[in-house]
Amino acid sequence: MADEKYFLQPRHEWQRRYEALRASFVDRLPAKAVAERFGYSAEYIHLLRHQFKHGKIDFS
Repeated sequence: MADEKYFLQPRHEWQRRYEALRASFVDRLPAKAVAERFGYSAEYIHLLRHQFKHGKIDFS
């Protein structure tokens, strides 16, 4: 699975959240676009962003 599907269609929930946050912060996609891409609601993307900014999500 060493192609773009690994990043665009993550199998693990932690990776899906990571890629959604990356798309939101790095690619600067709007919450609605990120939500549609990764199967979340726009509200959940806002929640993820808030939690990440306040140190509530750690991927290390």
